[in-house]
Amino acid sequence: MNRLRGTNIGGDNMKSRMHRIATLISSALVVSVSFCASASSSADHYPERPVRMIVPFGPGSTPDVLTRDLAGRLSKELGQNFVVENISGASGMVGTQAVARSRPDGYTLLSGTVGILSVNQFLYDKIPYDIEEDFTSVSLFTTNPNVLAVPADSPFSSVQDLVGAAKAAPDSLNYGSSGNGTSLHLAAELLKDAAGISVAHIPYTKGVMQDLAAGRLDFVFYHISGTVPLVDAGKVKILAVATPERFPLLPDVPTFKEEGFDNFDVSGWMGIMAPAGTPPEIIVKLEKAIGKVTSDPQWRESLTRQGIVVVGSGPQQLDEFTKAERAKWGRLIQSNRIRLEQ
Repeated sequence: MNRLRGTNIGGDNMKSRMHRIATLISSALVVSVSFCASASSSADHYPERPVRMIVPFGPGSTPDVLTRDLAGRLSKELGQNFVVENISGASGMVGTQAVARSRPDGYTLLSGTVGILSVNQFLYDKIPYDIEEDFTSVSLFTTNPNVLAVPADSPFSSVQDLVGAAKAAPDSLNYGSSGNGTSLHLAAELLKDAAGISVAHIPYTKGVMQDLAAGRLDFVFYHISGTVPLVDAGKVKILAVATPERFPLLPDVPTFKEEGFDNFDVSGWMGIMAPAGTPPEIIVKLEKAIGKVTSDPQWRESLTRQGIVVVGSGPQQLDEFTKAERAKWGRLIQSNRIRLEQ
C-alpha cells in the first residue's frame, strides 16, 4: 500500500512540474505578444517627441545644410520637430559614436557620409563602433557627384590628354585634395590605379580650388557645386564627370566612361541611419516620410542646380549601395596602403 501511495505521489509531482512548465511557456508567450503589440503601438504613434538628427560635422558644412533642409521637411510631414545637432570631431567619429550608443527607439538618427559609412573603417586602425553592426539603414538621401577639373588655361582638353601627359613624364603632374583620406583624395587615387599613372598628391585644409584656378595645381577632383561657379567665372574647366551618365547641369561634359574608364562612379553621398535594433516599423515610417518629402520636384530641381542629386531610397537600396562602396574603397585603400592616424 505504501508503494502505491509513493507511486501516486511521484505522479502528482510530475503533473506539478508539467503544470509549472506550461505556465512558464504561457507567460513567455504573453510577454512576447505584449512586447510586439507595444512595439507596434509605439510605431503607430511615432514620433511622439522631438527626433535628434546628428550631423557629425560642424555647422555650415554641406551635410549640415542638407540635413537641416531635410529635418524641416520631415517636421512638417510627421508633425514633430526633427532637430539637427552638430557633434563634430575625429573625422566624424565622435558624433557617429554618440548615435551608436543611443537607444534604438527612432529618436536619434545619424546623417552619415561616404567617409563615415564606407571609408573610415579602412583608414583607421581602430574606430569606436562597428559601422556594419551598430547601425541600421533608413535611406540614401543624396549624392554629390565629383568632376575632374583643371585650370582654364590648361593644355589638357580631355582626361586622355591628362593621362597621356602623366604617362609620358611620371610624377611631373600634381593634384590637390581637401585632405588625406577624403573622397576627393580617393577619387584621384582611383584614377591613378585605373589609368596606371603616377602623380603627386598635395593635401589642403582649405583653398584647393583657389590654387587650381591660379594654376598651381594640374588637376583636382571636386564636387560639382563648388566647381561650376569657377567655370562660370572662366577660371577652371571640367574634363569629365564621375557619374554613369552625363549630369543635367553639365550636358556638354563627358563621363569617364566616354573617356575610356568604365565603372568610374565617384560621388560624395549621405545616408540616414538609425542605431541597430530600432523597431522595423519605425524604420518603415521614416523611410516612407523621407521618400515622400524627397519626391518634391521643386526641391529636387533646386538641388540639381547645385550639383546635388536627391535620392530618397529605402533601407535595402542603402544597404546594397554601402556594401558596394565599402568594397570599392576598401580595395583601393588597402592596395595603396593609405592609413591615417587618429
